[in-house]
Amino acid sequence: MLVRRVVGDSMAPSLRAGDIVLTWRRPPQNGHVVVAWQAGREVIKRVAAVKKDRVYLLGDNPDVSSDSRDYGWVKSGDILGVVMLRFGTVKATRAPRPTVPSLVAVPYGLALYTVLVLVYQLLNVSDLAYFIQWKVTGGNLLAVRLAVVAVLLAQLLALPFWLRMRISPALRTFSLACGLLFYGGLFIFNAAAWVSGISLERGAMLFGSLSPLSAAVSSLVLLAAAVWSYAILDGPKVAGRLK
Repeated sequence: MLVRRVVGDSMAPSLRAGDIVLTWRRPPQNGHVVVAWQAGREVIKRVAAVKKDRVYLLGDNPDVSSDSRDYGWVKSGDILGVVMLRFGTVKATRAPRPTVPSLVAVPYGLALYTVLVLVYQLLNVSDLAYFIQWKVTGGNLLAVRLAVVAVLLAQLLALPFWLRMRISPALRTFSLACGLLFYGGLFIFNAAAWVSGISLERGAMLFGSLSPLSAAVSSLVLLAAAVWSYAILDGPKVAGRLK
């Protein structure tokens, strides 16, 4: 899973410079828009043809696109992901100046922790699914799968706000909401594990070495840090207006 910002207009009008795309690793097919590794850099193109272990890539805007017409067929192994979601940007803006510049380490620390938890959950997705099935969805398999995907996406989409990336105002606000949703859910999950006495190896989200009560308290501290980061990163100007 990759998140990339479109640079240039070689895929216009399908994708515009500044758009954010979310990719998923899957076999490319004709018509797919993909992120590929070519000549030491990443490119975003459309698959025009597939031949055994190679693909032919073209830009939707041939007048400005450098693609397989220039560098030939691309190995399928160099396809980093297929674009699954696109977030259009009206105008990418700089993140608001932090109200307390010396404390920007707090949201950056949250970003690092979010990445660690995301990797942990991807490596132990069955444990996350077990907890959701046991506690949240009542055993509905479709609901379990949707909930697992929602938890993983919330963490991934929270990163642009914590990292103060140059994105659109709407996406910055959405990213903040995802971050608060994730850390709020983290606290609820650990509190439920503490109250219910469920094994922390099953759904405690990187708190397996702590007691249930300590895990709940620690996740509450993280939630407070997430809310505090909203103030540190100039919450009233989260939509992107500069001082």
